[in-house]
Amino acid sequence: MTSVRFLKRRKLGSRVLRFGMKGADVEALQELLRTRGYHIGMEEEHFGYLTQDALQQFQRDYGLIVDGTAGPKVYALLLHEELPINRHVHVVQPQETIEQIASFHGVGVQAFAESNRIKNIYPGQRLVFFDREVWGIVSDTKGIEVNLTGIFYPSSGELFNGLVGIPIFGLPVNNNEEMVYIHELFRSRKKRREIRETIFNLAQGGDGVYIPWKHIPRVDGARYLQLLRRLKTGLPSNKKLFVELAPTIPRWNILGGVDYAVLNSLADRIVISLPVSSQSKQVLCKNTLEELLWPILSQINSWKVLVRIPVYAVEWNLSDPDMLCGRLSYAEALSKAFRHGARLERDEEGCLFYRYFVQGIQYHLRVPHGEPVHRIAAMVNRYNLAGVIIDQLGMEDPRLWNILRSHFRTAHFQ
Repeated sequence: MTSVRFLKRRKLGSRVLRFGMKGADVEALQELLRTRGYHIGMEEEHFGYLTQDALQQFQRDYGLIVDGTAGPKVYALLLHEELPINRHVHVVQPQETIEQIASFHGVGVQAFAESNRIKNIYPGQRLVFFDREVWGIVSDTKGIEVNLTGIFYPSSGELFNGLVGIPIFGLPVNNNEEMVYIHELFRSRKKRREIRETIFNLAQGGDGVYIPWKHIPRVDGARYLQLLRRLKTGLPSNKKLFVELAPTIPRWNILGGVDYAVLNSLADRIVISLPVSSQSKQVLCKNTLEELLWPILSQINSWKVLVRIPVYAVEWNLSDPDMLCGRLSYAEALSKAFRHGARLERDEEGCLFYRYFVQGIQYHLRVPHGEPVHRIAAMVNRYNLAGVIIDQLGMEDPRLWNILRSHFRTAHFQ
């Protein structure tokens, strides 16, 4: 009897919980899972099959090891007042349709279809959907009317009142020079201290800071992580740290590089950017996103990952392969295509693009269409990522917002 009373006094987090256990901490675990939308039922008072199934679903949703055991990593998420990604559950009522349910929650049918893989619904069925973060990169913060989680803005820009604002800490160089420039910064202790102070000052004017570096020299990987550690320690708890994780950032080995697991522990959000090719290729591609995600998800929490989506149109001059592509807004691209009598064609992969000639020079113009945006938004749900970043806000096809709303609801940043 004494041992039972002792178990009843245990608090959640004081021990690792697994199948068959009893106690107050098991009951607390069950209650937390219920409040976060994971079905257990009220009849199970011990750690039984229902609790194990709910815990395993939670672990799948947040990219944890799916072992049905509640340990430190589970507690680190569950004991937060708000989870990084909010999970919502709707219990289907008699006579309800999927369209009515989606309309009630302010999302599209796709939000339920992707999360639940359903064809038909029935009374009592539990339908799940998630809130996702939707950010925008802007050069001008005036006149923003769309529903956003927050904005990223240049370090010289003015913060837009009413939205979470994250200044972008860039470097005064292009991508080709970035690796050399960063190496020069890290070689000098004085320069490392100066850049740290610059970032601290920049973060004070916003809600955090975004470091979009994509080219970290392998020999400077440890110094880069040390910079992030000092930033994380020195920033107030309400200031968030966003970092880029590009394929050009070398993974750690005995020669140096960046330990992705450590990067994951330091950053609040990790940004994966869909690249724009130097050749005439589809701007948005689901396969490219999968190729970027697969190598990192074993060490990076999926719920920390934001996908940076270029939503502008891209123009290529085919007579000069070395010439940088031009970027146009959706409205500018359609106007240019119409003005030059462009023909809409398909490439070898079946992707649409405009072809036209100006003074005998051939141009290709690619405008992001709805279908690839649909596929990328569906992948964000499938992999349970944090959300998306619209790059650049104001240059997109206005119909993009209906597509995003059809897949998930915009989350508030925690």
